[in-house]
Amino acid sequence: MKSGIILQQCFSSGEFHDMMRLTHGRHSAYARAWEYDFWPVYGDLMTHLPMYHWGGWGKINMIQRALEQGYKYIAWIDADAAIMNFGVDLRDALKGTDALIGACKHDAPWFAEAGVPVHINTGCMYFKGGQRTLDFIKEWAGTYEEAVKDRWLEQGQFNRMIYEEKWAGMFTELDATWNATVDVNMVPDPYVMGWHGVGPVSRRAEMMKRALPKDYLTYKVV
Repeated sequence: MKSGIILQQCFSSGEFHDMMRLTHGRHSAYARAWEYDFWPVYGDLMTHLPMYHWGGWGKINMIQRALEQGYKYIAWIDADAAIMNFGVDLRDALKGTDALIGACKHDAPWFAEAGVPVHINTGCMYFKGGQRTLDFIKEWAGTYEEAVKDRWLEQGQFNRMIYEEKWAGMFTELDATWNATVDVNMVPDPYVMGWHGVGPVSRRAEMMKRALPKDYLTYKVV
């Protein structure tokens, strides 16, 4: 067991499945280079929930399991995102801070017209292990009944919770390099890049393929 783990999960078919297949070699190579465990799940999770397929409930469950196993550092990377800079250790996302959770703010000029609020994006998140982090994740998982009534689902609940007094000091906003997203908060040399929200999903997958055109050769095992 390594000190850190990289987590990913997608549904059992469709474009998100293809996105994870596209980045699997890249992320596996990164994990080997930086001594992370890598846990990609190709399939549905939390199927006991009536609307398990709506929102990222599998994500929360996987983070909880990693915390319960004692990992000191956890990186969640959505299926529609990719680690771009192999010279950066994902553990450093929270380096120099007492915060236990870090993620990036998403804001863009087109948000207001589209009815998208400024928010902390949960597509790429970074955690330090420990009981307080686990308590937060368990409470987040428990918001399911309220979350499914809201357009922003578990991400909306996360954005509510991080500003509650009981969780003061838990969260820190990271700079855009840790989740630089197309048409939202792109930077020249991102550590992690996301295509979150690009529609339709098929276009998102094609954009990822164009951004990573040689991965199938670069990370091929021979």
